[in-house]
Amino acid sequence: MIFKNTSRKFGAISKLFHWTIFVCITAQLYFVWLFKDMFWHKSIGASVLLLGILWIIWRQFNVLPTPKPGPENWQYFAAKITHNLLFACIILMPVTGIIMGMANNRPLDWFGIYTIMPASFIPQNETFGGYFSLAHTIIGYSLAGLVSLHILGALKHHFIDKDDVLKRMLP
Repeated sequence: MIFKNTSRKFGAISKLFHWTIFVCITAQLYFVWLFKDMFWHKSIGASVLLLGILWIIWRQFNVLPTPKPGPENWQYFAAKITHNLLFACIILMPVTGIIMGMANNRPLDWFGIYTIMPASFIPQNETFGGYFSLAHTIIGYSLAGLVSLHILGALKHHFIDKDDVLKRMLP
């Protein structure tokens, strides 16, 4: 098992970050939309923030697999922009959620292990919280669109281009 990335494929650590964050985001949707369970939604969201930061740091110290050669340079740039926007959403989604909760005077209880009380530097009023609620919603829909685009791109590589781009990230 290779832990670090190589120029040909992603290593185990990158794959672990990728699939753990995917499962966490999927679980969040399940908890908030089906059960309206904010305890789990917020706990998992805070975990996604931490994992996202660690993944970005990990990426800075690893090579990325070399993009597949091809005449479609626009696809390379589209993929790069999509990945960067996905990382931005992975960070901004939980940040806006945490600020929204704190502006509405709701602490963040992380899995019942640790509680983060509303910070004194965050204005505690519904209007301020409303701005972050709107941002959280917009980022959420953006994330859903970007994830869909990401999945479609991976499937295109696998079924149409018949290359190993998808296989490089599978567990």
